[in-house]
Formats: sequence, structure tokens, C-alpha cells
Amino acid sequence: MGVRLGGVATIKVDGNQYALKGAMEINPSAVRREGVAGQDYVHGYLENPIVPSIKGEFSTVPGLSTEDLESMTNVTVQADIANGSTYILAEAWTVAAYRIESQRGQLEIEWQGTVCDELTA
Repeated sequence: MGVRLGGVATIKVDGNQYALKGAMEINPSAVRREGVAGQDYVHGYLENPIVPSIKGEFSTVPGLSTEDLESMTNVTVQADIANGSTYILAEAWTVAAYRIESQRGQLEIEWQGTVCDELTA
């Protein structure tokens, strides 16, 4: 039985779809843990909050404006991926400093937010 794991994906920001061209990365985690090893045994771990994020490579289609992207704050980003999972990044903002790659007609956009919820099929 074949199971689709990757491939088709979409991103919408406040309901508007963006032209996802290449790889997309979703970091829904709220914490990062790091083990603490002593000279004698593992003592435990450290836990610190991290900022959830969604980023990807997008085509520079007509109408895509870096000024509009830079002004995004308090938006909702929805990422739907091929395995049927959906990720909702809430109270999100864009991480600016865009670099447009003209030869490939693309730029990378990253959103960070306060929480990223996973909805599975």
C-alpha cells in the first residue's frame, strides 16, 4: 500500500494563497531540549522556549510585494502538506530582509508566530 509522504504543499496567509515554489520547512515546536551530561552520568536536560516558524521558497509572481510582506504582523499562516497534515501558525509576522533571486525568480519568506498547531488527517 503506497502512502504519500511528500510532494504537493500549499501556504495561505489570512486565506490568500502564495505561490510556493520550492522547499517548505515547518517548525511547530514550542520548546528545545538539550541534555546535560556530567562526568559521571546524564544529569537531566535544559528546556527553553523557541519561536515556531514556517518558511519556504516562493515564485516572484506579479503582485508579490516585499513591502506588503514586510508589513505583515498578526497574520494566520496555514500550511497544508502532502501527508494530509495542516499546520496553523497564529499571531504570525514575517521575518524581513528579503533577497530576491532573479535568475530563478524566487525569494524565501519566513513567518514566525506565537504558536503552531498541527491538525492531522
